[in-house]
Amino acid sequence: MPGFQHPAPFDVLLDWEAVTARLAAEPHWFDGERVMCYHAMTYGFLLGELIRRVDGRMPGRFFDEEVAVKACADFHIGLTSSADHARIAQLRHPDSPLSFPRSSIYERVFDSVGAGDWECWETLSADMPAANGCGNGRSIARVCAIVAMGARSTACATCRKRRSERL
Repeated sequence: MPGFQHPAPFDVLLDWEAVTARLAAEPHWFDGERVMCYHAMTYGFLLGELIRRVDGRMPGRFFDEEVAVKACADFHIGLTSSADHARIAQLRHPDSPLSFPRSSIYERVFDSVGAGDWECWETLSADMPAANGCGNGRSIARVCAIVAMGARSTACATCRKRRSERL
């Protein structure tokens, strides 16, 4: 599912139940033809809903407890503290919006969600697995090393060693 056939207001992305219900009800975009086409935003919600249904935790909490804490990575999917909000760099958006060929799949995908405020607390604290990861350079490197090396990264081993030394 690359997007929403009927454009969704931005606020829908902030409501887990609403966005996953809309995705579940979304008709196939390609008339039954097998086409692999996802947008990062919808893919994050689809995978996140699988995590929630199998594990019971929301994706942000699952990531925090199973990845970030174990890797000593200061990385969050959805902020949980207003103190963290103060540490976030302000995003700079291009002066002109992206332009796609008329009637292209790109235009359909990017026009399927309305514009919104990516800097406000409601957005930064939302559980949006594909778009709401916040971390510093070191934490991003640690998380990427885990993904690239299948959890055998030096960062994980170092963090485990530090935790065992504290005990």
